[in-house]
Amino acid sequence: MAGVGPGGYAAEFVPPPECPVFEPSWEEFSDPLSFIGRIRPLAEKTGICKIRPPKAMTRVRLDFLDQLAKFWELQGSTLKIPVVERKILDLYALSKIVASKGGFEIVTKEKKWSKVGSRLGYLPGKGTGSLLKSHYERILYPYELFQSGVSLM
Repeated sequence: MAGVGPGGYAAEFVPPPECPVFEPSWEEFSDPLSFIGRIRPLAEKTGICKIRPPKAMTRVRLDFLDQLAKFWELQGSTLKIPVVERKILDLYALSKIVASKGGFEIVTKEKKWSKVGSRLGYLPGKGTGSLLKSHYERILYPYELFQSGVSLM
């Protein structure tokens, strides 16, 4: 007999709870463990959840990172993208912001690195500006010089 549970009585079907779907921003997704920690209480109620990653990066950003990686490969090195304040550093945005403020030398001379950090969404203080400067100087500046035709020797 269909629909009869143990003991001979009819069992009522109880549908499982709806699976929650999370759509984190790139900022939230850059620290996946922290994001999962925040959604855990909701996901545990249903025993399952779905996480839709943020929309893909723009083609321009991907091309930029691809060219940057190839540049470092040609130098005999591997591009390692730094993490700043538990967020993956957006090298493309860093490059664009520094360029919009006049370039590496001007940003350094006018001590605008903390402003660059603010534009990237980092909180003021904590030495983030000088950290961004050192990452820029190490990763992006040689690439920028190469792009402009300056000899690195």
